[in-house]
Amino acid sequence: MGTLKNAQRSVIAAIVLSSIAYAQIFYCYEANLTNTSLQCYGRNAWCRLLIDTEFVSITVLIPSMMMLIFGLLTILSIHKVILRQIQPITKSGNIYTLSGGTIFRKALRDFALD
Repeated sequence: MGTLKNAQRSVIAAIVLSSIAYAQIFYCYEANLTNTSLQCYGRNAWCRLLIDTEFVSITVLIPSMMMLIFGLLTILSIHKVILRQIQPITKSGNIYTLSGGTIFRKALRDFALD
């Protein structure tokens, strides 16, 4: 049940953060402008700078940083797997065999002689 609660909290946090990130749109954007290069444009220089910075960070910087982080973590994980040594399985000296429904216990030295 803890993972469901964490998922719900994550969804709520994503909604709140997205709402905060895009709240400036209601103030900064002006629609149906005739004397600008775009029909929807920022009101003043500060708004245009804010909108452009947000656009660059959301579409370029954050995905690039995420790819870099996950790429490095993948490389480190592969490196750890390669460095991991296989440990041999050691027995206590006895091998159990099944013959005709009866279990026989033999020492390893007995198998070497067979």
